[in-house]
Amino acid sequence: MKKATAILLVLTMVLSFGSVAALADNSTGLPEAADGVITLTGDVTLAATDEFNGDLTLDLAGHTLTGEVYVSGGTLTVKDSSEGQSGKITRPEKAAANAVTVNNATFVLESGKIEMSGQECAGVMLQKGAAAELKGGSISVSGIGASGVSAYGFKTSTVTVSGTDLYAEGQGAMGIYLAGSAQKAVVSGGSITVKGENSGYGIETVEMGATGHDVTISGGTISVSGGASTYAVELAMDNTLTISGGTL
Repeated sequence: MKKATAILLVLTMVLSFGSVAALADNSTGLPEAADGVITLTGDVTLAATDEFNGDLTLDLAGHTLTGEVYVSGGTLTVKDSSEGQSGKITRPEKAAANAVTVNNATFVLESGKIEMSGQECAGVMLQKGAAAELKGGSISVSGIGASGVSAYGFKTSTVTVSGTDLYAEGQGAMGIYLAGSAQKAVVSGGSITVKGENSGYGIETVEMGATGHDVTISGGTISVSGGASTYAVELAMDNTLTISGGTL
């Protein structure tokens, strides 16, 4: 279980502002929040025990944040205020790892990049009723079974894509992966591009529980290439797909 950090800061913010914001330890070089906004002033490497808890905005400001961004509560909004918007969140290549993990919390991507490579890796992993609101920027992953966004478990998590560009490359790569029970994907804009090897999926669902997943597409573009077993959307068992717009 990840260690809570900056407890004194949390208590201070609760008493002063009525909101909770547990920040990573200053030894990582992560600046302290000013009015709920953490603005990077240089490249930063997170420790394995660091986590974000509370309503916070992380401004990459053109810099690189390396390590797992673990969101354990509240809402973390990521943006990049730099002119070139070259800021990114990344993690050294590793199997079954995530660049961003959201546990019973909300993650919002407004701008900036998320990059990850490795077997069965995920750019963003949603767990235990989490939510991802992908409004801009990009998520890029590569590797066998890599996924741009994964929602996993038996409590409903929701991924909403309205402006972000998702790219996944590799054998069995997936733009969005829904696994477990009653996960939701809503695509109204942005793009999902998958370059598979023999197989690849824009949206892939695997049902493991009593309730199927729900996929709704009203806009955006899903494009998949790379072999005979490639699908814009693949549903398993009692899942639901609703299409009212967009390009597949």
